[in-house]
Order: sequence, then structure tokens, then C-alpha cells
Amino acid sequence: MDTNKIINDLTTKFKFVDVEHKTSFKAFRKIKNGTLQECIIEIFDAGTNVDSELRYACEIRRIENGEVVAEATGNPGKSIRHLQDLKACPSRLFVLH
Repeated sequence: MDTNKIINDLTTKFKFVDVEHKTSFKAFRKIKNGTLQECIIEIFDAGTNVDSELRYACEIRRIENGEVVAEATGNPGKSIRHLQDLKACPSRLFVLH
């Protein structure tokens, strides 16, 4: 699958003004009290036809007992490294490279 071609086709042929490819991750880690913390990480890629400084965005949700207890949205950036700055989910909980 050529993501950039699909994004380009959707914006040019079907006239969508904003198309992003979403990749989702589900992650677990032990926290101080020994329990597992569940996190859902979604990375959005706007493709190569946008300003490279705005290509990637992210949403992160921290789950406890099946409920979302914290959410954060990362400002768009040229890579996913900037995601560690999310305020609702502090960098000590989320460090992505």
C-alpha cells in the first residue's frame, strides 16, 4: 500500500481537504503500584504533500479499569519525537522515538 498515493488520490480525485493515515498502538506497562497501565497511541500521517513541519500528529489515551482517564493531542510536527511534550499524559509516561 502506497500511503502517499492513496492520500493524494483522495484529496485530488475525491476532493477531501484533509486526509491522514492513522496507525494505532495499544501498549501496557507496569506503574509504581505494580499494576498494568494501558495506553492507546494513535499516530496520524498527513503524507508528503503537506508542510513537513506539520506531517505527524498524535492522540494518546490512558486507560484505567476500561475507562479513559487522560487524553492528550500532540501538535503536528515533522516527526513523532515531539510527542513526549503532551501535557495530559506527562513525558515520563510516554516517550516515543
